[in-house]
Amino acid sequence: MRVAEINTIYRTLLARDLLTPIEVAAIFHVHPKTVNRWSAANPERLVRIVTPGGRIRYRRANVEELLAETDLM
Repeated sequence: MRVAEINTIYRTLLARDLLTPIEVAAIFHVHPKTVNRWSAANPERLVRIVTPGGRIRYRRANVEELLAETDLM
């Protein structure tokens, strides 16, 4: 396997584990800016990941944990 193929596979697997602010907002039925505010106000509860391109992402497991805590499922 070439390095480019490995990088593509790695990014694909990583992308499945990460959610955009829009996806998180849809889960919680709020505006994406609200998600960003939550993360800024309480960063240990909703951990923000910034990609090399400057995009914000959230770990799916962290979002599901927060969702279970808030009992919105």
